[in-house]
Amino acid sequence: MEWLTAIFANAAIRDVAYAAILTAVIVMIIIGWLIPKRTHEKMLAAANQRGDEWKEAAGTWETVAQEQSSQLNKFAESSKTPSEFFGTIMRDGGVVRVPAKEPSHD
Repeated sequence: MEWLTAIFANAAIRDVAYAAILTAVIVMIIIGWLIPKRTHEKMLAAANQRGDEWKEAAGTWETVAQEQSSQLNKFAESSKTPSEFFGTIMRDGGVVRVPAKEPSHD
């Protein structure tokens, strides 16, 4: 550690070192690598709020999806009756078939 003491004993080197450290800190602040604590806390609060909004939206979407599913199930059940009805008509003609009478030529 004597070499460090020897380097900083020189006033010119000490001033340059302080200026370099100060310049590095200023550059880091400008680039965004160093931010004030208040700003960091505000950013965290905003991020947490966005996360809460996403959770709420996901819960709403889940409710909507369940409602759609129940409506589609009801629709599927109600569509069975017409298809069975029309299937019967197509298959059986919808009426009891009676053989046609021969026309009489009297």
